[in-house]
Amino acid sequence: MKKFIATLILAVVGTQAYAYVDICNMKRSQAEQQQCYQYGASGGMTRMRENNKRVLNSARVSDSEKKAIQDNQKKWEAAVDRKCNDNVCFYHAVASRNDEIQEFMRSRGIQPM
Repeated sequence: MKKFIATLILAVVGTQAYAYVDICNMKRSQAEQQQCYQYGASGGMTRMRENNKRVLNSARVSDSEKKAIQDNQKKWEAAVDRKCNDNVCFYHAVASRNDEIQEFMRSRGIQPM
């Protein structure tokens, strides 16, 4: 219970607007950590796909920007495939990418997932 309260306090009191707390790293066993990273990466990919759909379907984004976003996404996926060989790396890469996409969406007045 104390760990849960401490985690909540850290998440709420963060000084950055998008403070990041790696909850998977707080799991008791390595197996629980790995499962957390796997589920987190999977959920992050779902969120990324949905946010990309919202961007590509938005009238607030020009056709040239949409093309650039699609190209950039393919490059990002290839880079992550080359760089990451475990769930931890993939989890962090997906979280970072989602932050980038959501920032772009906010700048265009598009509601992120």
